[in-house]
Amino acid sequence: MDYQYQPLNKFEKVIRVLFRCHGHSISRKEPLQCKVKHFSLLDTPPPRYAAISYSWGSSKSVERILLDGRSIEISASAAGVLRFAFNAEDESMPVWVDAVCINQFDKEEVGHQVGMMRDVYTKADHVLVWLGESDGETEAALQSINDIVTQCRQSTKDLRTLDETLWGGVGAARWYLYSDEALPDSCNWSALRAFFAAHWFTRLWPVQEVCLAKVAKCFRGKHSIQWNDIALAARWLYHRKYWKAVGSRLRGIDCAAEVFDNMRGVNGLYELLQICMYFDATDPRDKVYGLLGMIPPTSAQGQKILLEPDYKDASLKDVYAAAARCAISEGSLTVLKRATWMRPPLSWKPYNNLEIGDFPSWVPRLDWAWDPSQGSSSSINAFTGVSNGTRPLVAEEIGRPDILRIRGLPAQAVDIVCGSLTFDILQIRGELAKAIKNAWGVIRRHTGGRTTSELLMVFAATICAGQDANQGRIDHDQAFKAAFARFMLDHAGIHKADDPVLAECILESQDATSDEFTDAAFENSMNRCIFLSNEGRLGLGPLESQPGDLISVLFGSDVPMILRKHGPYWRCIGDAYVEGLMDVSLPDSSWKK
Repeated sequence: MDYQYQPLNKFEKVIRVLFRCHGHSISRKEPLQCKVKHFSLLDTPPPRYAAISYSWGSSKSVERILLDGRSIEISASAAGVLRFAFNAEDESMPVWVDAVCINQFDKEEVGHQVGMMRDVYTKADHVLVWLGESDGETEAALQSINDIVTQCRQSTKDLRTLDETLWGGVGAARWYLYSDEALPDSCNWSALRAFFAAHWFTRLWPVQEVCLAKVAKCFRGKHSIQWNDIALAARWLYHRKYWKAVGSRLRGIDCAAEVFDNMRGVNGLYELLQICMYFDATDPRDKVYGLLGMIPPTSAQGQKILLEPDYKDASLKDVYAAAARCAISEGSLTVLKRATWMRPPLSWKPYNNLEIGDFPSWVPRLDWAWDPSQGSSSSINAFTGVSNGTRPLVAEEIGRPDILRIRGLPAQAVDIVCGSLTFDILQIRGELAKAIKNAWGVIRRHTGGRTTSELLMVFAATICAGQDANQGRIDHDQAFKAAFARFMLDHAGIHKADDPVLAECILESQDATSDEFTDAAFENSMNRCIFLSNEGRLGLGPLESQPGDLISVLFGSDVPMILRKHGPYWRCIGDAYVEGLMDVSLPDSSWKK
């Protein structure tokens, strides 16, 4: 007779754990035999168990095991992980494995248990991470990781200066810092490539599983290493531009580095939604559900989140809209930027047996990705923030889950679209120079009241959204204006004698090179258009911007947003840079719905 799951007491936070049956073999030659026990996570002291983190793998290959003497079919990967766990643990230590300890055929139970993942992993005695079987290079990979960690510790005074080494800026305005210093000569790049190719590194669920763990130990076959060492090594590899040594980016390293950045806690759901695009999830709803456990329920952010995992009735739009609204309720409209530049991956296929729903313009497709080759734009970054009024953001409920009602100021409108800076154009300097030259001609014909030199400074800054490639301000930087002038003279077919203003710019900073400008343009203006507002202000907005679009400063947004009238409502087109609107403080009385 097949095994029948007994219901769990939801109110007592009960989970199932598995004990290895004493005296029975765990070899693959015979079915694995386990005993099932129900534990309450509310017990004092809490029960001891080991939680397992692994990549599910294919469900096509299956295996039968025995639970309390009755047969059940599970994936071969889950059975293999159970054998690994029982081999790694003493017989007295039970293990928790989601594929077996949650009744996967009961969607209501799945939803409830997923909502308990924070408790499951924080209360586990320890977490065992299964990366897969070892290969001939595993030992060399672990030695390389140890050497990288040693270098990192030596370079940061045993990690005391790690933060200031890895990051520039403070708070939400931080940015990555990179170093051109060499990584250890002993690094075995072939072994590291194979090690970080494990699917576990790119799956979303493990993010919270290791971030919440008291202790997480990773296994590759019989070899083991602490997760904290892997994460630190990955972050140090990223800091020192490992791709220059390897010859390409390795997604596993990038994902592990991203997890490291979130191991010390997050400020809210809006921060978590920034990282989900880097990781894979079989069910796209898990892009949200798989991260909820990282927000403490006792925090102000955790108390606001009313998302209950629902695998039975919730459409993809329902889940993502609820997540976006929760993120907005934390006081940030950052998700609006994300909503407008996500694109379907080239490998994307419609989901089987999952309702998608019609997405509002303010809800990001978290299952998609940032892909500049398909039109994703670079995000506009704020200086001090345009919404420094005295009132906090309030997303008002109007009984329509698809409608977001917030306050803001209708500042200006798009009047003329002067030129486009697409991904393809930015790849070729001559094409970029041609597009900029044409836009400059349009702007000069429709703009008055400023000298050519003044207008040129504003134009150069606008093209790059007011920032250089390292997010430094350039709106009054004469050296940057000289770099722009050098670029135009070198690539736009303009001679010094024909344009004395450009020639004069170069004289003001003769050491300037065009690289400073092109690096900034590539970093900040990808897939955007240059426009003039109805008040003669220069701006950089989404490629989809059209004459008549509203330029609005929304309360809670750090940059202006482009909106388009859609019946009685507005559609969000995307974020924008507009001269004069990037670091103003607007009075409370000016805000409108």
